[in-house]
Amino acid sequence: MAAWIALHSRPTLYSVRVTSKTGLNMREEPATSAEVAAKIPYFETIKVITDSTVQTDAGPMERWYEVNYDGSFGWVSAKHVKKL
Repeated sequence: MAAWIALHSRPTLYSVRVTSKTGLNMREEPATSAEVAAKIPYFETIKVITDSTVQTDAGPMERWYEVNYDGSFGWVSAKHVKKL
């Protein structure tokens, strides 16, 4: 029970809004090759819980956010959201 509470009560750093008109894939890991966990609609607001810069599949460093969307946790690319 304590592990569930710790996982689901992680503090929000800030919120972001999806800017991609086709929506945004929330992924299991911070990589475009990772499995899609959910599709977040355009203009939806999501809570950022971790802000990370990671090595991408293609090589360069990219910024990814670990997010809480509708009670689920996953990763989104910072390129497709705007900080509120």
